[in-house]
Amino acid sequence: MSKRLRLEYLDLENNFDERFFVDSTRKVGYGTAWECYILFEVIPSAYRNSSIKIELLFPPEYPFKCPKVKCLTPVFHPYMREGELCECIFRKLWRGGRGSQRTARWCLEQIYEMFVSDGTLYNGQSGICVHSNMAHIRDTEYVLFDSIIQRCLGLELPEDIFVGDIDGFDYTALGEWDTHLERQRVLNQTRRRLLTALFQGRFVGIQTTVLRFMGICAGTFSDKAALSRTYLLEEIKAPTETMKIMTLNGEVSIPKWSTFKVLDELGSSDSFQIPMTKETLQLVLELCKEEKKRHIRMCNPVAEEQVDWHGKNEQQTLAIVCAADFLGAERIVMSGCLHLSYLIKRASVAASVESVVPGNGRKAYFKTYLKL
Repeated sequence: MSKRLRLEYLDLENNFDERFFVDSTRKVGYGTAWECYILFEVIPSAYRNSSIKIELLFPPEYPFKCPKVKCLTPVFHPYMREGELCECIFRKLWRGGRGSQRTARWCLEQIYEMFVSDGTLYNGQSGICVHSNMAHIRDTEYVLFDSIIQRCLGLELPEDIFVGDIDGFDYTALGEWDTHLERQRVLNQTRRRLLTALFQGRFVGIQTTVLRFMGICAGTFSDKAALSRTYLLEEIKAPTETMKIMTLNGEVSIPKWSTFKVLDELGSSDSFQIPMTKETLQLVLELCKEEKKRHIRMCNPVAEEQVDWHGKNEQQTLAIVCAADFLGAERIVMSGCLHLSYLIKRASVAASVESVVPGNGRKAYFKTYLKL
């Protein structure tokens, strides 16, 4: 390693940046290779909640010649072909500044921004190579682009394994962008059908929220900020009084939880009738005990945001969500819609309806799976 690179390495070690770090270094011919990790937390990007491993290959002429960049974590990006960053990008940028301005830290900052920007960082600059089809999907169907990246990274479902943790998984195993694009379209079609079968034309507002959580909604790249918005669901306050509630199968006294907005104007001596059974009401009450603030991202939420719904299936979850919606318990409605989105995603991944149950057998499959 040259003296210049040693100093830059020490600078990165001594002045830690939470966005990236150097994991290892090695000599490669006359040059030097650094393996680094780029870290993406909860950011408005399709690469959120991941750690991307990259390699910087510094030639012996560095800093007069720019390093080559390879993404070792198999993932799609508009500026990359099979993980290799188009050399024209750094060459062009390298010529635009003095050697003292172009450092390893600067390289890592640029790579970080390439991912955070979903590959739009150098839009409008000439001589920059871009995967045109990938960029077109990102710009015109951003939610679809987001879904593909999250699924390929292994971040779609709680049980998925992050792609960087799978031994032997490489760009050959990842496959082609067009293949993943077609697969995601089929998955989205399957998910729509499962959702339609479950809701049977009812509860349009709730259904729309589930669609957004599944990443099936309209949105271009210009809508990215709105699609990435997170909603803070406030902490539920413990009740200080009880209410008499008349259900479909009898009267019960329940704690007056702060989340039940429909009860806000009622006193403890008032009686209130609701169109649900005591059993369904009890399920909603149990969920009120989760007294935590929660952030929920409206489009393609990350797995860590899932509320533990104790193994409840689609029909049970839908019944609870509808009851919570009537009671004005937005927090439970949102977490229930999130759980429904995961259940439907699992169903679409576990069985490809188009191939496993072709033609006229599809309706029977929906009824069997959803127990309608």
